Amino acid sequence: MSEQIEMMMRQVKLGGMAKGWRSVSFIDTEQYVADLLKLELQEREANRINRMVKTAGLFAVLMCLCGCAGQQDAAKTDEPVLADGLAKINVEGETELPGHFFLSFVYSRNLIMLDGKGNILWSKHEEQPAEDATTGFWDFKKHNVDGKTYYSYHDQNYSFDSYGLLGYVPGERVILDEDFNEVKRITMEASDSTEKGQGADGHDFLMIDPDHYILSCYVRENVKNVPGYPDGTNDHHARGYCLPTIANGPGNW
Repeated sequence: MSEQIEMMMRQVKLGGMAKGWRSVSFIDTEQYVADLLKLELQEREANRINRMVKTAGLFAVLMCLCGCAGQQDAAKTDEPVLADGLAKINVEGETELPGHFFLSFVYSRNLIMLDGKGNILWSKHEEQPAEDATTGFWDFKKHNVDGKTYYSYHDQNYSFDSYGLLGYVPGERVILDEDFNEVKRITMEASDSTEKGQGADGHDFLMIDPDHYILSCYVRENVKNVPGYPDGTNDHHARGYCLPTIANGPGNW
């Protein structure tokens, strides 16, 4: 029945509902319908923005005076280079401050690293995994660990449960070496609050070393303080934020 419901949703162009309806809790009819519609509106807005990015053909990147210090990957060279499928970039302004600019996009699978003058040092582009999917690479950043350079970014994955939370899109944290080769992909480890392989949030990632890091996710817990349901119920859940530190395997805090 679940597969038939999802198929019918897609047939009537309700892709957002088809992706997330299983995670919407039912409290009452109005709340349930409103939450389903919120899922669909969020998906349509994401698709609208993604279409704008694809059709614009030009990213205007306004460089402010501040420093911040595969598939189809562009090689790391001294010449400005764009990965295949990535639109041309127009840069206005420059800075002499040290560091680089790291660009990533919530609704498209693009990464770009620029120097202070707007020269492209490295870039990456992937097509969406499915026609009705709108995922992105984001939180692209640099890590200095014991004199070695690493980079990382969040890779959204709709196969992970978002618990019906708007704006929460779990996925994998991708670690790259100094030459932008993929080293590993990180998800949650087993702990008192999380399951091994559970999707991670795209915020608040801190890399201490390649096997020791802090990342976050939301967790879903049975609510046991609802009158009449002392042992909890599948219809009432709380979503809490979890921020474990992970070292060489299981989460240890």
